[in-house]
Amino acid sequence: MNTGIIRDGIASILEHLGFDLEDPNFVDTPRRVALVWMNEFCQPTLKGLGEIITVFPEKHDQMIIISNHTCWTRCPHHLERVKLKVSIGYLQGEEHLVVGASKLPRIADYFAKTLTMQETLTDTIANAIDHYLKPKGVGVHIVGQHHCMCARGVESDGVMLTTALRGNFLLDGVKTEFLEACRYKHSF
Repeated sequence: MNTGIIRDGIASILEHLGFDLEDPNFVDTPRRVALVWMNEFCQPTLKGLGEIITVFPEKHDQMIIISNHTCWTRCPHHLERVKLKVSIGYLQGEEHLVVGASKLPRIADYFAKTLTMQETLTDTIANAIDHYLKPKGVGVHIVGQHHCMCARGVESDGVMLTTALRGNFLLDGVKTEFLEACRYKHSF
């Protein structure tokens, strides 16, 4: 990615909006924004995720859940920030694989670093867990506060909930156990 082209584009946008790029507050803004966008708007792939996923053989016959992990993404419609509370759970498959506790949040962070809809992100995380761990079931539950909705337009402080369930997580009892474990007070 060419930082210069992105920097120049940001400078052009600011100038066209009437901002003085000689103002001390804006002198370095195009470069800073270009670096942030290059980091946040990358296109994560399942292949690249393999570099941060480490799996271990460890037999555990109950649900494994990480709950209430905070991460950020941006919506593809307005480039506004979206604050997410992510819960991920799985039931081991026949290979009895687990990931370290930090890996589930890292998976969420990895796929959130792009312009994506919350619905797509929820499915992408579930598909990645399914691919790497080959579990009997996986569940992903995300609560999102969309700044494109709360800071502009309707100016609502409502949150959006999305869920992706695979395998045994579609069974009533397992689904209920997972969703109960995901309950928490939304503290945005």
